[in-house]
Amino acid sequence: MIFSKYASIAVFALILTFTPAAAEPGKTDPPRFEEYSVATTYKGKSAPLILAKEDRLYRTRLQRGARERVNFAGHYILVVWGCGASCRMGAAIDAVSGRVHWLPGTVCCWDIAIEEDPSLGDAIVFRADSNLLILCGLINESGVNGVHYYKFETGHFTHLLTVPQPQIDQP
Repeated sequence: MIFSKYASIAVFALILTFTPAAAEPGKTDPPRFEEYSVATTYKGKSAPLILAKEDRLYRTRLQRGARERVNFAGHYILVVWGCGASCRMGAAIDAVSGRVHWLPGTVCCWDIAIEEDPSLGDAIVFRADSNLLILCGLINESGVNGVHYYKFETGHFTHLLTVPQPQIDQP
């Protein structure tokens, strides 16, 4: 059976509405950026980048990113780069301390999730004024293919909710 684009959007909307896939007990509605807002956004000069031994493999990407402006969770610079075909990875650099915090995994295979919800716009969605991170697709190329919501606090990403994407039969 082949779903039309509109039928698959309707199925995805139903899944968003009725899927209780929350990591937080009782949480079934997808988190919103406003629910995880930060009080202020850092505007000062970024601290020198501090690279741990395991960060050095990505030194160039991290150094370039550290020169950018704060774009995540009030005082972090979220840097994203490709890690293969339909794969992205990245890290949050603390503009105040210079420390690197890696995303909860690589993200791949996001094409269908974004096609179903174009408002997401990308495999990795974030804002400067919120500590909510949205990853679309498979995390580390395994598990549930869907939209994954994380809260970033004190240098750690905490899983909030995963909304599986609908399975679409291919011809």
